[in-house]
Amino acid sequence: MNKRIVISGIGIISPLGTNKDEFWRALRNGVSGFKAEGHVSGRFGARKAALIRNETIKPMFKGGQLAPNRCSNLAYLAARMALVDSGLTIDEKNTDLFGVCTASTLSNLSCLAKLTRQALKGGMRDLDPTLLPHSLLNSTSSYISIKLNIQGFNTTISNGQTSSLDAIDYAANLIKLDRVACVIVIGVEEVAKVVLDAFSSEGMLAGNNGRQICCPFDKRRNGLVLGEGAIGLVIEDIQHAFSREAKIYAEILGYGNYFSCLKGSRFSGVQKSMAKSIEKSRLDIRQIDYISAAANSDQFLDLSETIAVKKLFGSNAKRIPVSAIKSMIGETISAAGLFQVVSAIGMMHNNFVAPTINYRVRDPGCDLEYIPNKSIVKKINTALINNIGFTGSSSTLIISKPQPN
Repeated sequence: MNKRIVISGIGIISPLGTNKDEFWRALRNGVSGFKAEGHVSGRFGARKAALIRNETIKPMFKGGQLAPNRCSNLAYLAARMALVDSGLTIDEKNTDLFGVCTASTLSNLSCLAKLTRQALKGGMRDLDPTLLPHSLLNSTSSYISIKLNIQGFNTTISNGQTSSLDAIDYAANLIKLDRVACVIVIGVEEVAKVVLDAFSSEGMLAGNNGRQICCPFDKRRNGLVLGEGAIGLVIEDIQHAFSREAKIYAEILGYGNYFSCLKGSRFSGVQKSMAKSIEKSRLDIRQIDYISAAANSDQFLDLSETIAVKKLFGSNAKRIPVSAIKSMIGETISAAGLFQVVSAIGMMHNNFVAPTINYRVRDPGCDLEYIPNKSIVKKINTALINNIGFTGSSSTLIISKPQPN
């Protein structure tokens, strides 16, 4: 169980680019993933979203057949890209040594909604049999396992906004237990009409009480703006990576999770989640160089995260740069954690901190160093990544630049 786990492959399909270098460049330049044509129409009207155009991803299949589930297609592209980037190959001799762990909460809803409409309109005999397998939440992970011939294991982690970081921890533990040698961890969500309607019906989206804008920590924030995409990470034991002379992007130092069921004390759950991850990493709080915030332009969540950081880090809180990349890519739910991991890796390797864009009006309660609107030059060795769920779950992951064995 003392194995050191590292990230050795990255694949990304995002509103800011379809490879890691495009994504990092856009982050550095503070590019918004919310385009003029980026709207989804639902029962409650058109809503802004950070979208990926289908025309962008279709050529990447090179004539191959697409799955009925769009999330499966996005996730497969990211997983395949991560595998190629890692330099690993899968064949009949080593297929049992690989696993797939997919983080998703909403990826099956589009197919499930289509089936429901068919059943209501014409009865069970009118159901499209090709949609049935893809209406299950684990269908995306199974699809990737089949396409890439991965037989070690495949599983799905579905825990809302914390799913991605929870999936990394789950996968890392299976490597430490010698169940597999390598795992492709995937986070994926899409902004389907049914998803948009669900968030709209709960009054969670920006635009009800102000502009449709994603502006974390800003006083004008008034709700979420959704985003979509997929990320794949290859993780493995550091000795395994060294043995094949793999490029190592980052080392996973520690993970913490906490559930706080009382909304008024949500900040304490975030604080405890961060504290656990720092303890497991065997770090001092002064060794944290950057915080990737979960902030998503929700009034309560952004404030809770700020309070948690100040309570845990004390006098050090205001010296640590904190930024929210969701200002550029939106709230991607289960994919958010992996987007934040990949962004933190880009910052560590390129010596910058991505900005929190759309920041204009200061909120007195949110008074940390949020890197407003423009990136800064900074050397980062250790990054803390927060995910906070609406239902009370908080997860934190700490990663670092790879160190000699």
